[in-house]
Amino acid sequence: MKQRLTNDRALRKATPVNMTREARLDADARQLITDEVVRLCNDAREHTRWVGSRTDLVEAVHVAYKEGTVRDSQGRKIKFEAFVDLVFARLHTQRPRGARQLALKARQRAGLRKATLVARCKDGVILNRRRVLKRFISQKPEATARPASY
Repeated sequence: MKQRLTNDRALRKATPVNMTREARLDADARQLITDEVVRLCNDAREHTRWVGSRTDLVEAVHVAYKEGTVRDSQGRKIKFEAFVDLVFARLHTQRPRGARQLALKARQRAGLRKATLVARCKDGVILNRRRVLKRFISQKPEATARPASY
């Protein structure tokens, strides 16, 4: 049986009123990434593939894990390694060794071209996009049968 994840928003920490605009954008981007990772994991089809870097995928999983709202089918908080295994298997991507170290390394990226995933997804929050990881996903349509007279 396929394990389903849930994103229990009731567990999300309350947003302080005096939070700066930048911090609020950061928190919203993290929540959108969490929602998207859970959705991708639950709705992944046979032809769904991750076309971004494995570092970006590990970072997305780590962001979702650190939010603390992702639960397994029994309602328990999912372990990071199990979460990485599940997401990589569902998106048909080879799992890297040392996923936790790769996530920490990804969070330390700096510069315009090496910005963290959260920083790159903030524009999606500003533009009110719900699918901030869409550019990293490939959903090739299933092969259709061609007529024999081709």
